[in-house]
Order: sequence, then structure tokens, then C-alpha cells
Amino acid sequence: MWRLAGWQWMFLIEGPPACLLGVLCLVLLADTPEKASWLTPTERNALLNELASEKHEKVERDLWAAIKDARVSKLTAITFAFTIGSYGIGIWLPLLLKDQNLNNMQIGWLSAVPYLFVTFGMLLWARFVYRKGHKIYDLIAALMLGATGLVFSVVLASLISTLICMTLSLIGTISARSVLYTIPQSFLAGAAAGEGIAFINSIGAFCAFVGPYMLGFLKDRTGFFDIAMIAMAITLVVAAGIAISLRLVLPYDDHVPV
Repeated sequence: MWRLAGWQWMFLIEGPPACLLGVLCLVLLADTPEKASWLTPTERNALLNELASEKHEKVERDLWAAIKDARVSKLTAITFAFTIGSYGIGIWLPLLLKDQNLNNMQIGWLSAVPYLFVTFGMLLWARFVYRKGHKIYDLIAALMLGATGLVFSVVLASLISTLICMTLSLIGTISARSVLYTIPQSFLAGAAAGEGIAFINSIGAFCAFVGPYMLGFLKDRTGFFDIAMIAMAITLVVAAGIAISLRLVLPYDDHVPV
């Protein structure tokens, strides 16, 4: 239509609303609870008291100090890894299904199935972490689940097994994201909290390019997705190793609720 390809129309249809929402967030969202007009006085006071009671260890309040902090570096490296995994799978899942000799309509519907289960899986995982408080151990478990799903997607090549393995891997990588972003608040405060988390997230945004590119590059070089899946699995295992090292710098973190 109008000499534009289907994928170009996707950018035009999906891009402008996202840009508009970004501007609306900048204008409408309050920076602090005191400025949140939608909160009642009771809700505002409850939130302020909750924030004031949060436990912090070796708090950093300066942005540059936060970026140099080894804990931020470790979290950034982990973000780099699981973003490669989640975006690599998400972007290439339709082509993985296409190898199963499916038509475009079938691929479209089946590509949505893993994310349906991921939604429930992530919520259950988050609920478990909230109740038990073992954030680092759960982060490690989520990363290893993501790696295991990728490995078994190579070993088990049938359609059903591929969907199950991809679903498990996505549950792991996306749950790892939700768990990881509860950790910086334990040692970042003030300006460093928002800006430190933004720094970690910006690295993840860059990996939204690296992951799909890496998978596509390896697929083009080998002719198969298998090597790419294994490479992403190795990346997640390395991230799990980095998460284990967080125990050395956040010794109390696994013993308190989120």
C-alpha cells in the first residue's frame, strides 16, 4: 500500500503511539509521591513511610559513584546477557517456527502462545520472590532456566518441544529482568537510584540490537539456529555466574523480603 512494504507499515503504525506515550509520560507522571495528584493523603503518607523504611547497604547517592560501583557493573553485565536472550528469541521465534513448515497464519498464532504462558509465569515468579525474599538465588534460577530452555530447544527438535522450550526460556529471561530491577534499590538512593537504574536499562536497550543481530549472524554463518541458541545459553550461564558473585557484595540480600 502506497509503495510501502508490510514491515514498513508496522513501524509507522506502532512507532508514533509509542513516541506519543513517551511524551505523555514526561508531562503527566509525577517525579515524587508528594506531586502525585492521584494519590489520597493516606496513600501518599503510606508510600512515603514505606520508602523511608527501605533498608539500604553502603548507599550511593551520586550518579558517577553509582556507575563506578561494582554492584552496578555486575547488574549491568547481567542485564546485557538476559536482554540478548529475550530479544534474540522474541525477534527470531517466527523463523524458528517457520523451520517447522508452518504457514504465516499458523506462525503468527503460535508465536503468541509462549508469551501467554510467560505472563502468568512471570507473575507467579514475582509473587514467590516477594514472599520469600531470595532475590539473588531467584535471579540465578531464572537465568539458568533461560539457558536450559535454549539448550533443550536444540536437543528436542519437534514443534511442541520447541514451543515448550522457548516458553521456559522466555519465562526465565523475562523473570530475571523483573527480579533484577528490585536489587538496585537496596544500595542506590537519591539521584543515583533513578539514574543508576536508567544506566543499567540503557545497556539493556542496546542489547535489544545485539541479541537479534548475534543470532542472525550465527544463523547466516552456519545455516542453522542451533549454534545461536547455544551461544545465547552460554551468555545466560555466564550471567548466572556473575549473579552468584553478587553474594559477595550484597551479603544480606537473600534474607529479606523484596
